[in-house]
Amino acid sequence: MPAGDARVLGTVVNGSGQPQLATIFLRLAGDQETRRQTKSNDDGSFELSGLAGGEYTVHLGPSTGLQRSVVDADPITLRDGETRQGLRLVYDEGSLLRISGHVFDPKGAPVHLANVMAVGQGTTPDACVSQEDGRFELLGLSDADYQLMIIHPDFARAKVDGISIGTTDVTIHLEPAGSREATISGRVIDAITRKPIGQFEIAIEAEGSLYKPESVARTKLKQFENVKGQFSITSYPQPRTPKVLLVKARRYVPMHHYVGTLSNTDSVSGIEVALQPAVCTVEGTVLDAAGNPIANANIAIGIPSGAPDMEILVLSAVTDQGGDFILNDLPAKLTSLIVTAKNFSPASLKTRPRPDKVVRVDITLESFGTVYGIVTYDGQPVEAAQVIPGGVAQLVAWTDQDGRYEIRGVAVGEVELRAIFRREQDISSRLESTRIAIVASGLATQADLALDLVAVEQEEEWEAE
Repeated sequence: MPAGDARVLGTVVNGSGQPQLATIFLRLAGDQETRRQTKSNDDGSFELSGLAGGEYTVHLGPSTGLQRSVVDADPITLRDGETRQGLRLVYDEGSLLRISGHVFDPKGAPVHLANVMAVGQGTTPDACVSQEDGRFELLGLSDADYQLMIIHPDFARAKVDGISIGTTDVTIHLEPAGSREATISGRVIDAITRKPIGQFEIAIEAEGSLYKPESVARTKLKQFENVKGQFSITSYPQPRTPKVLLVKARRYVPMHHYVGTLSNTDSVSGIEVALQPAVCTVEGTVLDAAGNPIANANIAIGIPSGAPDMEILVLSAVTDQGGDFILNDLPAKLTSLIVTAKNFSPASLKTRPRPDKVVRVDITLESFGTVYGIVTYDGQPVEAAQVIPGGVAQLVAWTDQDGRYEIRGVAVGEVELRAIFRREQDISSRLESTRIAIVASGLATQADLALDLVAVEQEEEWEAE
């Protein structure tokens, strides 16, 4: 944004006219790349100086600077050197950072005294109790998407996923306790047209297994054919572990949807999965180090998981007897391909498909070894720690209740192992350890890791749009 000598002075108030802490954003018309911002003081006052003359759009957000509660104010026009005083902006943050709705029984009668809890990633859970008319209201929430958990002694516990902050019309219907098997339900739609997709496949898997190349071929996809794009799943693998829905449809890019930790009695409804149309094709051949084709190799594509350097793997093709494959479900952007085959180390590469051209890639696989061991902290085994070899996130292993892990398909040679365990009760630190292991072809190498306490630096994240 060009500098100048104009400035703006004003105050921010809430809906009741009281001083309001907020973030004020100014953007010069025609310049979408830069902005100026400041925070209001305790008395609601603010000042932005060094502005060039011109027309400005004005946006208001919470004092934390987070994204989804940003609202628009009336634009202003400044002359060069002008001091605009007395600008009064209204930002009722409390009305935005809330979720409300109603809880009903199967017959539509309101449910009184249902406990409604909101759980969002990286936030402190908040709860309220439904009133006589079934209405509930959760106030003072953080700027995040939430999962609602509803508990009442006369009804089965329910969950509603993907509720955005500011939603005021959530409708929840509870089932009588023990009346039916727990379900995960929702619908699949086209992300562009918003119309239902009539034929698709869904798998529900434990989160950790979807990062492992050796698990890709074992993923069990269930076929659905429904003109409304609806699905309902009633059996869960590995209760009490985080669950992920994997969704595929012909001519669409596969997608995952994080469900969370469920027991055999939990239900989640209202899930909406929007698939992007696939527009690109990649073909190629998988070979061994001697140049011979490898049949029955699995070709998976990686889709972002939301965690840094971690991708969920989706099986897309299997090589034929000549080692050839064709992928028809790719987006027009940089995409990871992960290739696995029995008795070979996995390989990964990045490719950028193009909608106007078939891209060809040839992939060579090397023989592999295995690494195994125990992860401990203070002499005790650690369950659910992650072990990543050589920075290859697709080979991540999770320790069992005895702290044991095993990773197959590790490249031969010197490999750095990294073990991490994040403690939910203390986000300011984590347990971590690294060590070197020497991996030999066709052999198993033991490598135990002892975790140390490591501090985690917390940084305030600013994002206005």
